[in-house]
Amino acid sequence: MKNFFKAIGLWSTIDEEFEEPLEGITLMGDAAMQLEKKKLLDYKAHYYLVIKVELHVSKRYLHAKSSKEAWTILVKSYQKVANIKKEKLQEFRSQFELTRMRPTESIKEIFTRIEEIVNGLRANGEVLEKVKFVEKILQSLSLKFNNKKIILEATKDLSTLRLDDLQVGLVTCERSLNQQKDETMEDALQ
Repeated sequence: MKNFFKAIGLWSTIDEEFEEPLEGITLMGDAAMQLEKKKLLDYKAHYYLVIKVELHVSKRYLHAKSSKEAWTILVKSYQKVANIKKEKLQEFRSQFELTRMRPTESIKEIFTRIEEIVNGLRANGEVLEKVKFVEKILQSLSLKFNNKKIILEATKDLSTLRLDDLQVGLVTCERSLNQQKDETMEDALQ
């Protein structure tokens, strides 16, 4: 945005505080023209600040008396947003690292949960490669999927493994394990 104001020749207006002359002082000639010119430039800069920034943000500095004051409020607002974004990013990173499959959780549920965390990371500026996502899914699996995990890591290139293929393979494995469990229960009951 700073470059925008430089390009239209208003940055010096924003960068320097505009001050009205004290009450009772009347300027004449060139001084009066200079004052009017500065006022006009300040109004233009303030106008561009309002129209260039989203409405919910510009409401914070609508009360500003000069474009310099509006700019200062805008900069402080974005610094707060950046700090909040960093905190959210830390929270999502922590969740990503600590996520493990729960005993009653299905493959679809763990995929969805990790996908939500990854979307949160990406929304807050984190660049996450697909291979990290694949590795995280495999790390998060419960012990009953250990054999499938070992086979996948040994036979597949994780950097080229598609998430859909991984999910289909794990859901198929889960279904097979559940069938075996059901058959074992039936045999035990007979």
